[in-house]
Amino acid sequence: MITAADHKIPVTLGQNKGFRIFMVLFLLWALIGGLLYATMGNHALFQLVHSAHTPALDPVFYYYTYVGDFVVIGPLLLLVWLLPRTYRNVRFFSFISIHTIISFSRRSGH
Repeated sequence: MITAADHKIPVTLGQNKGFRIFMVLFLLWALIGGLLYATMGNHALFQLVHSAHTPALDPVFYYYTYVGDFVVIGPLLLLVWLLPRTYRNVRFFSFISIHTIISFSRRSGH
């Protein structure tokens, strides 16, 4: 029989420090966000978030919004699915870098 001690796996998730940090930050985010939404309302919270911008970071976040788009996620998922497991790291990060550079250069008009 294989036990958790054989593979050095934490017995419970509570013993995993990374999990605890993630859960604390997630709960803080949910609690603060929920309280802001409940007290301010949808429109006021939207205005608060979108009023905090700087001219220097506006172009960065303009392109960063494409990270959640299928144009970026689709090829990355296809790449992970097609590559053998031993080559995923180097080729995966190379593809991400090249894809990002090409996407940014096309959108900025260079």
